[in-house]
Amino acid sequence: MSDHGGGSIVTVGSVAGDTAEHGMAVYNASKGAVHSLTRAVAVDHGRDGVRCNAIRPGWIATEMVELVFAQTEDPETMRAAAVARHPVGRLGSPDDVAALAVWLASDESTFVSGSLFTVDGGLTAQSPIGS
Repeated sequence: MSDHGGGSIVTVGSVAGDTAEHGMAVYNASKGAVHSLTRAVAVDHGRDGVRCNAIRPGWIATEMVELVFAQTEDPETMRAAAVARHPVGRLGSPDDVAALAVWLASDESTFVSGSLFTVDGGLTAQSPIGS
């Protein structure tokens, strides 16, 4: 990419890369590594015209998330509780993440590099001890 005038790299981390959940150490660490790699690539290759940014999705309505719900004693209650925790009142959609990825890959974001973008409906913005 550096030899061809640069471009944009969009990685996908997770809000789990900056938090910890019981029994999820490997997943949490792997997503944290994606975040660090994103910043390192941005710093190391920025002068070559390469931009690198990460998207940090939260609870996105995907097969993976539905599988998490399905593995609980009461999947519908678990899903409702997850939705209720989001200030926007819903889980994210794959389109929410895709729209950001398209913008990050476009020429409209040429001064954006080394950044982590959270797409979680405000979930991680709130206090964990709030209502």
